Amino acid sequence: MADSTIGITEPVSPNKLLDSESVVIGLNTVERERVQIAGDSATDIAPVTAADGLLVNLGANNDVTVTGTVTATGPLTDAQLRATPVPISGTVTVTDGAGALNVIVDSGTLTAVTTITNPVAVTQSGTWDEVGINDSGNSITVDAVNLDIRDLAAASDSVTAHGDVGVLDQLDLTTTNPLAVAIVDGNGDQITSFGGGTQYAEGDVDASITGTAVMWEDASDTLRSVSAAKPLPALTPRTATATLTNVASSATSVTLLALNVARLGATIMNDSTKVLFVKFGTTASATSYTVQLAGKQYLEVPFGYTGRIDGIWVSANGDARMTELTL
Repeated sequence: MADSTIGITEPVSPNKLLDSESVVIGLNTVERERVQIAGDSATDIAPVTAADGLLVNLGANNDVTVTGTVTATGPLTDAQLRATPVPISGTVTVTDGAGALNVIVDSGTLTAVTTITNPVAVTQSGTWDEVGINDSGNSITVDAVNLDIRDLAAASDSVTAHGDVGVLDQLDLTTTNPLAVAIVDGNGDQITSFGGGTQYAEGDVDASITGTAVMWEDASDTLRSVSAAKPLPALTPRTATATLTNVASSATSVTLLALNVARLGATIMNDSTKVLFVKFGTTASATSYTVQLAGKQYLEVPFGYTGRIDGIWVSANGDARMTELTL
């Protein structure tokens, strides 16, 4: 079509022109009314075309408010989908044909997932206090570091632990079900023997002992079994500490040596002309004593006695002189 005009004759004002387009139909040229939006200037004309329709200038920000239902055709890009968060409520069915389905929860609560048929990778965003998983009575395989599993019910729940070489064994005991463990040495090698051997009853006579027996190391690193001929060596305590004390003679009972658990031995010298009645215990008398010491006699207290020792004289004369050996 070509640009054209239609003349309008008015009785008063000069003739005016109506903007149109001329098109040849058959042998005739026909004028059609042109639909355009015109501005103040002759060049400010927005044409309507079959390809573009009516062109509209949206301004600097391209802000257009659309109400009602708008049908969008063509796939949206990833950037367009991520540009504005879209809240989702109600039941959502996710179908993933192949591969892993990534579920990211940035905020709020993921209350329930009905069925997930493919592997799901859960990516943490922020801090999680707890993630609840309901397996509906099935089993769940978890690959994790520092995994913390709590609130297991012994009657219905179970956990299978996997190590570098497979599933860890568990013992089925009467009251508990502990994991089976192995004891290793400093090099990491398992210890499989903890003694044992043939055990013998009291009084058995055996020419050659092959089982467990008490042994000790003799001179020149020689191992010997304990016997009457080769008894266990005993170390007698020795000391270089001696404490000397004096107690004046008395016709009533007095304490010569007090109880001392550190005592190894002691001596008592009756430095008097009168008889001294010595008692291993409390309150000595002429009828309750352990030994009589005449004047100037000496007594060695039996080794190992650490209790109190009392004494009484026939009459007061002189002193008792004690030497106590301690560790």
